[in-house]
Amino acid sequence: MPSRRQTELLRTTGYESVYQIKVIDIPQAGMALHARAVIFVSEAALTLLDADELQASLAHEMGHGYVWTERERAFQLGDHKRLKDLELVCDAIAIVTLHGLGMDVSRLMSGVQKISRLNRKRFGTANNEKDYPTVAERKAFAAAVVAWTSAQR
Repeated sequence: MPSRRQTELLRTTGYESVYQIKVIDIPQAGMALHARAVIFVSEAALTLLDADELQASLAHEMGHGYVWTERERAFQLGDHKRLKDLELVCDAIAIVTLHGLGMDVSRLMSGVQKISRLNRKRFGTANNEKDYPTVAERKAFAAAVVAWTSAQR
């Protein structure tokens, strides 16, 4: 069941009727957009992340809706560089969305760090790790996007 704050984010951005949020019982912490219609949230993520981090992660997953076709193409081609770049695009979409709504954009990276740390501790290196930027790459990119959004005022 989505939290009140997640529902607020979906409603405020006009996506309340687009996505269903489903909580799933898997050991990994994370969120994922499925079939452009359902956002899966693991119970581990619900336990690990605070409300602001969950909202920021939801904004990132909503970003996948904008790059869905390109991501599918990159995945089919095994284009790991493009998949990494698209993850950063989703981070940028989340940051711009959160900033525009007056939310704390730093919570995106704190959530990314928590999820990465927990999953690495529990499972070691992920099989698809080559498809994702490192936490350091994401933090540097996020800082640049935050600086850009702040300069747009």
